Amino acid sequence: MQRDLALATKNTERFIEYRPVEAVVNRAPMVDDGAGGHVRGTPVALAPQTVRRVPTSLSQQVDTTEAGRVKKFDLYLVGMPGFDVQEGDLVDIEDSRYDVVFVSVIPEHRVAAGVVEVGDGS
Repeated sequence: MQRDLALATKNTERFIEYRPVEAVVNRAPMVDDGAGGHVRGTPVALAPQTVRRVPTSLSQQVDTTEAGRVKKFDLYLVGMPGFDVQEGDLVDIEDSRYDVVFVSVIPEHRVAAGVVEVGDGS
């Protein structure tokens, strides 16, 4: 089992190395709003991470969450285990900015994020 995971992880590494891109994740921490609630604060850029941008087979893929909500996304970002990305993050890649609409850590040999392009990364 451990050997299978090691092989799958190595395959993910090779998959990313074939067409790598540098991704800068921007995360807005939750801060106290002064009225007992929380709001998103000023986004903070995390250290650059190497991922692969993978177009979907169909435009605007649909993913249904456990709550029944439907989320649409333009493409996947595939990273190694430990790729630090969360729903709601903004990701800058080259001249584009993406909003992360879902994150999957299953199977455990990779992290995949469904993203929607929201504009340029400037």
